[in-house]
Amino acid sequence: MKRKNERIKDIITHIAVIIILVVTLVPVIWLLATSVKRPVDVYAMPPKVIFHPTLENYTTLFVERPGGGRIYHFPV
Repeated sequence: MKRKNERIKDIITHIAVIIILVVTLVPVIWLLATSVKRPVDVYAMPPKVIFHPTLENYTTLFVERPGGGRIYHFPV
């Protein structure tokens, strides 16, 4: 009987860890995906999941704006 209870506890723990992992990682993945989208794709309704990635946003941030834009305002 104790063995079955341990098995159920392990399953519940694994499910909880997976849920926490998904809730934590989905916003980070969404952030990274949005950073390589064109502005048209970012504001598209419904949101585009399949798109052609571009590094244009990073070029604008680090090359066209001196000092990396306003990135220097963030505490290190």
